[in-house]
Amino acid sequence: MGLLTILAAPVAPVRLVVALGRLLQRQADEQRYSSIGLRRRLEALDAARDSGELSDEEYAETQQSIVQGLIVRSEPAGLRAPEQAAPEQAAPGQAAPGQE
Repeated sequence: MGLLTILAAPVAPVRLVVALGRLLQRQADEQRYSSIGLRRRLEALDAARDSGELSDEEYAETQQSIVQGLIVRSEPAGLRAPEQAAPEQAAPGQAAPGQE
């Protein structure tokens, strides 16, 4: 064991907690921004309106906030639909795709 290993050992639990936090954040983002997660939130909203828990006005406001939240926060690059992904860059001297 080197001196560096002995000095770095107390930091290992902190690194583990940071890695776990990043993993949890990534999974939460995937659920929040995935089409399945969005569909589930909207279905729950529909069920609440149908059961009378929400008025039509509350339903519209909540639905709008879900949509606005998706507009304001762009999806992580790995979760974007292909049509939302950044367009491919053309090689110098060539037209970009769709600009022919």
